[in-house]
Order: sequence, then C-alpha cells, then structure tokens
Amino acid sequence: MVASYPRRLVNAAKVFVQGRIVSRHARETGQSRETIYRDSRRVSRELEEGQQQRQELERRTQELEAEIGRLRKLAGTNPFQDPDKVAQFTAMAQAEGVSLSVIRQLLTILQASRRSR
Repeated sequence: MVASYPRRLVNAAKVFVQGRIVSRHARETGQSRETIYRDSRRVSRELEEGQQQRQELERRTQELEAEIGRLRKLAGTNPFQDPDKVAQFTAMAQAEGVSLSVIRQLLTILQASRRSR
C-alpha cells in the first residue's frame, strides 16, 4: 500500500534528501526541475514559519504559566485577614450606608468562607 503525499512535500523531500536525483524525479513525474525546487523552497519557508510560531507559542505558554502562578498565590491570600483591607471595606460600606452590624455580619461570612477553602 503506497501512501499518497502532496506533490510539494515529495518534491521537497527529493531536494532535501536526494538532491542528485532531481532531474530523474522531474522526468518520472512530468514536472520541471524548477517546479521541484520551487516546492522545496516553499516547504522550507513553511517549516521556518512553523518553527517561529512554535517558539512564539512556547513564549506565550511561559507567560501564561507565570500568570497562573501569580493568580494562585493571590487566590491563597485572604484580603479580609488584613486589618487595613478590613478598615477600607468597613469605611466604604459605611459610606454606602451599610450599618456596622451588617458590616460585621458580612465580614464574618467573608472571613469564614475564605478559611474553609
């Protein structure tokens, strides 16, 4: 069983691997040598572009992994354990008209929910 590969890949393989037989391959397939060399250059460019894309994706993956680490660290912190953040939350809630008793209830719930995670 012979697999059918795209002509341009076969042509490129002939140039890359067996450069001396380009003329014979051209005769056997009814193509010009220029067509074979053109296909070879095209495949070479596509391989280079693929390599550049792969490098860019690897760089982006590293950036995203760093961001995930930062977010996991941030998720592990409880802003409601920081006295300054509690004071800021309380002041803002009071400025919005929330009573101190409701603020205490909210802080109790928020601090407890963060501990249980």
